[in-house]
This record gives sequence, structure tokens and C-alpha cells, in this order.
Amino acid sequence: MAREDEIGEDYPHAPAPDAGAPASTPYSGGPYGSEPTPGTADHPSPNPYQAHSPQPPPPPNTPPRWEPNQAPAPNPYLSYTPAKPPRKKRPLLRIVIIGVAVAAMAVFNALTDDDSGSTADPAPTPEPTPDLENAWIITPPEATGSDDAAEFLIGADGAFTGPPFIATEEAWVVLAGPADARSASTVVGVDPQSGATLWQHDLAAGLCGIEAVDGQVGCLYRADGGWSGMVIDVATGEIAQDWQTTAIGSARMVRFTEAGLLVVGELEGEAPHAMVTLIEPDGALGWQVDLADVENSELLFDTFLQEEMQGEESPDPQMERARWRELEGPHVLLWSTPGAAVIDTATGDVVAHACRRATASVDHYYCATDDGIVRHELDGSPAWTLPHLDLAIPPDTSPARPVALDSQGQVMAVDWETPQAEGTVITLRPQSGGFTNMQLPPTAGGSPQHYTVRGEETLIGLEPDADALRWQLDLTERGYISDVFAVGDILVTDSFPLLGIDPATGEVLWERRNFSGLYLQVIEDDTLASLGFDELVRFELPR
Repeated sequence: MAREDEIGEDYPHAPAPDAGAPASTPYSGGPYGSEPTPGTADHPSPNPYQAHSPQPPPPPNTPPRWEPNQAPAPNPYLSYTPAKPPRKKRPLLRIVIIGVAVAAMAVFNALTDDDSGSTADPAPTPEPTPDLENAWIITPPEATGSDDAAEFLIGADGAFTGPPFIATEEAWVVLAGPADARSASTVVGVDPQSGATLWQHDLAAGLCGIEAVDGQVGCLYRADGGWSGMVIDVATGEIAQDWQTTAIGSARMVRFTEAGLLVVGELEGEAPHAMVTLIEPDGALGWQVDLADVENSELLFDTFLQEEMQGEESPDPQMERARWRELEGPHVLLWSTPGAAVIDTATGDVVAHACRRATASVDHYYCATDDGIVRHELDGSPAWTLPHLDLAIPPDTSPARPVALDSQGQVMAVDWETPQAEGTVITLRPQSGGFTNMQLPPTAGGSPQHYTVRGEETLIGLEPDADALRWQLDLTERGYISDVFAVGDILVTDSFPLLGIDPATGEVLWERRNFSGLYLQVIEDDTLASLGFDELVRFELPR
């Protein structure tokens, strides 16, 4: 649903029409509308995110992990027309009008009913948009062989956003459980070619790392009042390791790594108490860290969703938007707006700092901060800061390319090695915030080689090796696009209908309607699938 869309990146609410309050200074390197950057208060830039625009309904496939309506989303740009007041009835005039209409029709029929048989050409009927073809589709009861498992779980690892299921060449691994429970009872391996169930295991209240390591998947589940772990061979379904542990009190999200299973759990007490634990593949305790003992860890806790989405007053801070980002070697990034923590899984070293819109690039990563864009090395240390610029919302995939924005919503070209801003690429309007009353900055998508950035009315492609405009596509008549995926040699939009776009030219090659699944996922770079609560589907894309 998701990607997120990175809902909740601390953007101000869109003002009501005719609001008279002046806009706050729009940029300090942090969220739009935050405090001005020192030295710039005397010359504030206009806030590009102040303008009010109609809010579209939830996108058909990609808000963060909520349970949106799966019906096709109407065009978010259609204006609202108020209902007209009822007209007074005028019986006599109505009779006269009907009589004139009948007479006119009789004359028309007489003039057209001649020997030539000619009639006016009817207006051409537009061809209906075809449906996207499915290679196969499977429901939770079909996958598990039981009606007790009525729903698939979106996101096996418990993260706020990210891939919805575990995908390998040998099997696709999904979790299923009772309806509305939002808790797993079973883990299932599905044949990617046929959709047939290859294997399954009980997994009460289970979570599994979203990435397979050396052909194995690591999972955590409840057993005998505590927590147990299971390492499964993806190809055969055989259990390679099965262990119990007393080191884990709760589990919020997990990550399977070469060092073992990384578990983030919540502790009783005020934030920033949260336990990060590594359990080695054989079940031994590797290390354990309470985030409260890590400097700046309070930045990983927030109240935004509780206040803005749930309407709570004075809630306790929580790790509301915790997500994983993949880095090189033993390092992994735990990103929980407005902060992030880089974790060395081999040693247990944890470094936390401010970080919005974390963009992971293999051996380093970028963060948006109040000081500008900061590049961080794998140990969390800052390499440099590029002031007066912000980051576009990154995709949920790793690795990703950074995209710089200035205070007026312009996409900026940057030499990321120097670093040095090199000029404006294009100006994009802010996006409507989906089902939230917000306006969001441009969002990146695709892959590093076929990278896109989308605003409210425009989708652009960037050159593979430079922040230069490759093409642009007008979205005014195409409705809401919640994400863009690179699938082999084509870009596919998460929208209704889906668009297939040439990544080199921006030409729309095809349009297809899709009513299956909910969250799109690209597998092995050339396969598109979707997981919903009710079904897992593999698509056949037009070629």
C-alpha cells in the first residue's frame, strides 16, 4: 500500500481555501514549513506546498500498511460540483416543450427515413481498457488448505512499509492467519511458476525477515508462553533450525541477516526504551541493546500518526514508522521518522541520529535534516552536508538514488561526490496527500538505472548516471499514481489503470486495469506480483 507513499513525513496540513494566515518559511533543509534556516529569514521563499488542492481518495494499491478500499480510485483532479437547487415545476411549459420535442422528432424521422438508407454516423465508442492478465492467483484458504487462514498478512517482517512478502527464485513465502486478526498462524511456500503450495508450517503470531539469506528464511513465533525461532530452507521447506529463547520479551519487527535474526521489541516504560536483539542462527544470544542507552535514540520515537491519523491527545511517543533499509556488509539501517539508527549486526554497535527520507545507497546513505542533506558512512558518521536542500521521498527499495529539492519545489541537479548543486532540472508541483489532508513533496520511484520522480501533475525520468531530465509525462488526465516500479525493461505505475512506460522515452506503451491483489512487488527484476489480504497473484505483463 504503501510505499507508503511516504505518508506522515511531517508535512503541514494543506490550508483551507481562502485561508488568510501567511505561510511559514518553507524550508530549512527539513520539513516544508518548518523554522527558517539561519541567515535566510529576511528573504523567505514562497511556500510551494501552501496551495490547496483537492485531496484524492486512497490509491488502489499503495498506502502504508492500512486496509484501504480496493475499488478503483476515481480521478483525484475532477472538481466537485455542488448539487443544484430543485427547480419549480411548470406543468404548462413542460407540456409545450414535450410537444415541440415530439414534433421535431417526427420531422427528423421523416427526413431520414428515405430510400437511400443513409443515417448519421454514430459517435465512435472508445475501446475499453483491457484487464491485466494473471498467470495465476491463489487465496489464503487455497494456499493453506484451511478456511481458518482467511487472510494473508501484508509485510511479513512487521515493518511500516516495505516488500509485502518474501520472494526467491525457488519459492514465494507468505504468512496467513485468521480474518481480521492481523496475526499469522501459518507460513507458506508457494511455487512462483504455478502458484501451488510447496510447503507450510505453523507459525503462531509469527514474523519472518523479508529477505532470504543463503536460501533460508528466518522467522519468530510464539510458543509455550515465550518466543521461538525457526530457520526454513526455502526450496524444500525443511526446518534447518528450531530454537526457543528467553531473551525476547516482545517482537515488533524482525530482520534476517547473515549474523542471525534481528528483533526489535518494545519495553514497558517511556520512550526511547526499545530492545534490539540479535539471535544467532542456532538460537544463541548474540547481543542485546536497549535503545534508551543509545545517544539520540529518542529521534526514532514520534507521536505523529497517533495525533494526526488516530486523533489521540497527548499520546506517548512510539516507533510509529519503523522500516528497514539494506546496506552493505553486516550493517542495516533502522529508519523510524524522524530519526534512524545504523546497526552493525556483527558487533551490536548502534548509532542514532536525525534522519528524514532515508535513502540507502549500498555503502552509504543520505538523510534530510534541518541542516540540509547529509551523507552518512556505514558507521553512521556524517561525511558531508549539502545545505539549503531537501530530499524527495525515496522508494521502499534498496539501493536508491537521492533526489535533491530546493525550497521552491524544484528538482536540483547535484554532483553527489563533490558535493555541489548544479542547477534546476524541473519544477514539480507538490502532491496531494492521498487520504490525508496534506501536501507531499515529489516522490522517487523505479530503479537506479530507470529512476523517476513524480509530482502532482508530472512524472519525469532521470538519466541513468546524472540528475538530468530524460523525459516527462503529463499526468493531468491520468489520475493518481501511488508508485512506479521498474520491471525488466519497462516502468509500471501503481495506478488505475496501470501504465506501462518506456523508461528511455516516457512513452506510454499500454494501459491495463487491475482488480487483483493490493501491494505490488517486483521479483528478480522482471516479474510483477501483488499481495492483498484475499489473494496472491502473479501477473503476465504485455510485451
